[in-house]
Amino acid sequence: MRLDCPLESMVTMKTASIILGISPGTLADVWQTDGTPANTVKIESEPVFNLWDRIYFVKDGLFIDTYSEKLLYYSNDTDILTELVFVDDLEIYSPVAFGDGKYLFLVDSLDTVSKLWISDRTVSGTYEIGNVGNYNGFNKLYASPMAAVVYNSNFFVDFEAKIYDPVADSILEIRDYLAPYKSVNSVTYATVYENLLFLTVEENAGVKHYIFDLVSHTFYPSVSLETVDEFKRYNGNLFIMTEREIVRVDLSTYAIKKETYLANPGGQFLFHEDQLYFQINISGNTYKIAKYDLNDYTITTYQDLDINALSNNNPKMAIHDGDLFFIKGFPTGKNLVKYDFVTQTQVIIDTVAVGDTRSYTTELIEVNGILLASKAVPDEGHEMYYYDATTGTLEPYAIEQVVAFPNPTHDEIQLNIVATENQIVTLYNSAGHRVMQAAMHGNSIHVKDLVPGSYHGILNNGIDVFRFSFIKD
Repeated sequence: MRLDCPLESMVTMKTASIILGISPGTLADVWQTDGTPANTVKIESEPVFNLWDRIYFVKDGLFIDTYSEKLLYYSNDTDILTELVFVDDLEIYSPVAFGDGKYLFLVDSLDTVSKLWISDRTVSGTYEIGNVGNYNGFNKLYASPMAAVVYNSNFFVDFEAKIYDPVADSILEIRDYLAPYKSVNSVTYATVYENLLFLTVEENAGVKHYIFDLVSHTFYPSVSLETVDEFKRYNGNLFIMTEREIVRVDLSTYAIKKETYLANPGGQFLFHEDQLYFQINISGNTYKIAKYDLNDYTITTYQDLDINALSNNNPKMAIHDGDLFFIKGFPTGKNLVKYDFVTQTQVIIDTVAVGDTRSYTTELIEVNGILLASKAVPDEGHEMYYYDATTGTLEPYAIEQVVAFPNPTHDEIQLNIVATENQIVTLYNSAGHRVMQAAMHGNSIHVKDLVPGSYHGILNNGIDVFRFSFIKD
């Protein structure tokens, strides 16, 4: 399974739980959790997940591009997997939010063209908008409720940036869209945040960089930007995090300034209160953890916090109980390290990856006040753990596999467990759809009304979680 999301994992929020997963690499998995052991389940084990070519994490679920050329959507709210569309010989990239529950994404016909699609996560609401240019493997899509733009990040590719105007429901070359306000020869870079376009254009006088206001149609001077990872609005400023830069825009004057161009291109930007933590290049392949103050715009580098970038393609960070936790690479694995800001000391919590450290990616995130970390060990697999502050150790989320019998069955199955009160059982079919959820009394489940096929189930009694599978004949 290949997970094409940014190097850091993406999360999709539910009322109290999230779906989280691991970026490209070996032993990649997907979990659903609210942080507690009873509600932490590795949903990757559903049979259909083995068919995934790419998955994309969005706010409330997962978009799934399968090897069979189907686009699926997995809802975190309903646990239902919906086949949205079949697109022959195409690959799907980069779903981005487009307001009001809709998403835009690129669909690339191999070696020919890129097309812009839209989806409201229903079958009828998933369709092609139009052609956005040649497919070159480096097309980037950004969107706000006011517009969407596509440009190509390969400097050597001849690609004219496009804009989708949702009011006119049309796709134009950005230079044509700008024509009533300014004549430009070409637009080679474009990204958008709310009503602001950030552009690199070619004019008769040379290359220029602009901020263009989509409402007032006003141009403001800008700077060159690399591929944008994230926007953050805070205290009258817009902060732009690119592959290597932190850029600040004063939203009252549109004055723009690069605060640093030394960020780790494979690293993480972590916002916590009024601080932005990132990894900064000191020299060569040496990267230290640093923080950028969102109020006074100063950068502080923690000289003793080296992430060991050469052995670490997954330098994740998290703030938990006032301490900084981060993944640090070493030649034969990765460690989870805790740094105490007060005492300025660091301690290794546990080894979270063993072997080829550039292949095994690990998760690190705080969920509902609980710090979660995954451990990727080739002989043991990839499992989720939580940090126990009392012992200072990582503890496993134990989900026990139990036997269902008879198997195959026709009327009911029995589970080899000791029955307790408050048992809830959930059954899923082979397509990943939830087909039953009910209170369970005793250790038997009636399945007579299910259609023949393969099923798996989760039993949760509020303390323990059990997994089982069976065949209905």
